[in-house]
Amino acid sequence: MRHLLLGLVVCLAFPLAGQNNPLVDSLNRLDSGNFAESARILEQSGARAGSDARVLLTLGVALTLSGRFEEAIDPLQRAIQLKRLDEATLWLYACERMSGIVTEGHAYGIRRPGMPLRLEGSPRYQSSEYPSNYASFVYDSMASRYISARLHQQLTDTTEINALKREAARRFAALRFAEPDLARVVSQARPALDQETDFPQRMVRMLQAGQFSDPAWLNEFGKLNLTIGRYISARRYSTLLLNDQPASAPALLRRAWCAARMGDAARTAADLESAARSDATATAQLRPRIEADLAANRASGSVESYLTTLDTAVRSGQPLGQLIQRARMVHAAFTAQRLVYEEKYTSDRAAFEAALRTQSASADTRANYARFLVTEADLNRRAYSVEPRPVIEALRIGMNPKRELARALTVVDQALAANPNHVRALLMKAIILDRLGRFEEGSPFVDRALRLAPANPEALRLRSEYLWSANFDALDRATALRTPTIEGIRTYDEGDTRVTETTYRNPSSYDQGRAAALEASARELRTGARAALEAAIRASAGTPEGFALQAEAHSANKRFQEARAALQQGLARFPRSLAIYEALVRLAKRTADLDLEDDAQSSAFNLFESTAGPKLHKAWRAILRSDWAATDAALNDAVRLDPTDARIPAYRAVALERQGRRADAVFAWFTALALEEARLSYDDSSVSIGVSRSPTSLGLVLALRHRAIGAVNDPAAILDLAKGAALYAQRIQIGDRSMLVWRYLLPDPAIESTPGRDRAGLYRWAPNAATVAAAAHVAYGRALAASGDATAARAEFDQALLWGQPAGVDIPRSAGISSPAELERDFNNGVATGAIAEAYLEMARLAAASRDMRTALDYYNQAVNSKPSPAVRQQLDQVLESIRNPNQPNPQDRRRPNPFGRKKNP
Repeated sequence: MRHLLLGLVVCLAFPLAGQNNPLVDSLNRLDSGNFAESARILEQSGARAGSDARVLLTLGVALTLSGRFEEAIDPLQRAIQLKRLDEATLWLYACERMSGIVTEGHAYGIRRPGMPLRLEGSPRYQSSEYPSNYASFVYDSMASRYISARLHQQLTDTTEINALKREAARRFAALRFAEPDLARVVSQARPALDQETDFPQRMVRMLQAGQFSDPAWLNEFGKLNLTIGRYISARRYSTLLLNDQPASAPALLRRAWCAARMGDAARTAADLESAARSDATATAQLRPRIEADLAANRASGSVESYLTTLDTAVRSGQPLGQLIQRARMVHAAFTAQRLVYEEKYTSDRAAFEAALRTQSASADTRANYARFLVTEADLNRRAYSVEPRPVIEALRIGMNPKRELARALTVVDQALAANPNHVRALLMKAIILDRLGRFEEGSPFVDRALRLAPANPEALRLRSEYLWSANFDALDRATALRTPTIEGIRTYDEGDTRVTETTYRNPSSYDQGRAAALEASARELRTGARAALEAAIRASAGTPEGFALQAEAHSANKRFQEARAALQQGLARFPRSLAIYEALVRLAKRTADLDLEDDAQSSAFNLFESTAGPKLHKAWRAILRSDWAATDAALNDAVRLDPTDARIPAYRAVALERQGRRADAVFAWFTALALEEARLSYDDSSVSIGVSRSPTSLGLVLALRHRAIGAVNDPAAILDLAKGAALYAQRIQIGDRSMLVWRYLLPDPAIESTPGRDRAGLYRWAPNAATVAAAAHVAYGRALAASGDATAARAEFDQALLWGQPAGVDIPRSAGISSPAELERDFNNGVATGAIAEAYLEMARLAAASRDMRTALDYYNQAVNSKPSPAVRQQLDQVLESIRNPNQPNPQDRRRPNPFGRKKNP
């Protein structure tokens, strides 16, 4: 797969000229991944006996990465003594963590005589010597992953570990080459651009520089995703690129290749045909390989048959790996019939752009294109949410309504330049100006359109909307005139009492007269609005828009049953009318009919996007009110819409647990986990093992593994599930630790009373990525402790505790949170909550089990100070009792079949 770059130019990295400088030569070897040669050069130059802190630091780094840990400690410590280098301390911590050797300066202070030293603390993440992401990569990603593999009896020279070490070395060398005395040598001897093969760092750098509106960035990022085998992501970013370059052969070929890997014959053929029109030679060269991939991945059966096969396999207890392969066939079978809104949008936009090039003087074409852009830029019509999140998910990545409205305004201005009296163009300009908040500017265009076409339904509808808006404005102004105003506030003491005296001015007779005139004007405006709307209904009678307008008229007069009847009559004639379904959504919102809203929204979205989202939203509410018949109905509808959505069996498992059907719930949990793992497998490969993933893409799989752990009693199965969760958690970048992971949430009647609210009346917030990652490591640590591997368990708890330290990173605004109060709720500056107390609890248990009561007490105190939940606090009390009475049976000795077992539902 490394060679399938589809045009990605591979540049050779030239070595930096050493100019007889051992340090430069050594750094050059580090930069190229030759750690042993880097150390040899410095050792031969007498670096060990020298007093140059930078040379000693470089030697320590080279020895650490070469695996010569004992030899690395001395030069690193001397570098710290000579120049108090934070970076030398960082690498000393990394060396200690990778080797298990602990120096006295970093040793855990509380221990019995004769006990081995334990590493305490962590390096500084913020320093003037290096960026925080550099420190987090060296210690959290590279060193921690190395020791994790070592403790789990895995090889430490795997492709993944070597890639992490090479990246750490490259970053270290880059910092040295940026120093003033070496910068000149770098600029003279190094090429302008190296083609890296260290995919993890390339991915991070490209995401940090992400520009969805930059075609060059989209092209490179699409290449990178395809190179590492992320086919879903590669197809999405290639689709986004085609918005600006609809005839891009590389993007079309990438999309075809991705579709082939997912077994989608129709999309593969369509993209190959389009690519051939742009670049016949490149398409001919790649077609055989793409079609071979399609043949290898194409499903031959139906979705229903594969779902039945998966269910049989789950109930027969097949291993998770086999379940994932069967779940992949469900995905492959459904992909051929899946509707993808992003791709429809791109195709439609490309057609409009092509029409503009061939009919440049056509005002009709431009007005139609402007209407398309305005419709597709409406976030409320092209986004939804399932979990109780405060922001909705757009169906199209990179959606920027303001930028798209600005493009629509340019197009409609061109239409009016070609024909100043084009009615639809005039109306579209009014709509666009209204959407941009420029209301007053839009009204004249409506009046002008009405003068040109007095019976135009859309002009009449817009006229009605403007009159209603003016009516509300007049009423607001009248209310303000009739409201007493505060003239002054005086505060004084009267004995022991503090008195506040407020002086009001009542409205004058003149104010009352102006208010009455405004109210009379509002009545006239309402009358005009109703007349315009009735005229629009008459002009559009018998069309989908006519039925929608009729419903709007009934709704405005609070005749909601008549409004619903009008829409149902319209759907009987136009069962695939988006306008009628959207009108039904608006009616449901006005009447607070949540089930109707979800049903109507589901019907609307599934005209252009295969999604079970609204039905899942409906099922969530049904679960909270314990309406199992409604839950089953909503989930059955969801399966028909998107059988690959792992949330469907996950919600079913929650419902089954609430009904006491725990055996069936276990099958549902594993079905959900298999489907989600299969989805991730289409967006992953062996090449991308060391590449980070967004916490949002991992939230559901981590939640499902956690819930599956709590549902089974087999220790081996628990260990395997927990290990997989910890490996996913390791792929969360330290810089993403503040992101809220909404897909980690599942319906939970124990803490929710109404959708999106807990019993205290507050929003139910998702955990941040740090909390999710820490919880995964705690779960694995518990499983390891239950299996008797205390050393590996401690390493996992240590890994969890790393997420409890401040990251010193800015909270990303892209998460849809804006106010300071919201930032304080759960972002917590990227610090894990909840799981930290649990990690300290487990460390205290391990220490108590080994009769190290002083250490156990210290961990107990750390846990108490980490804001434990009531349940954890109760377990801490038990641990404290075992510390105070060491001769009593230890709670750790009272084994449970499943250390993660949940209490049975009442």
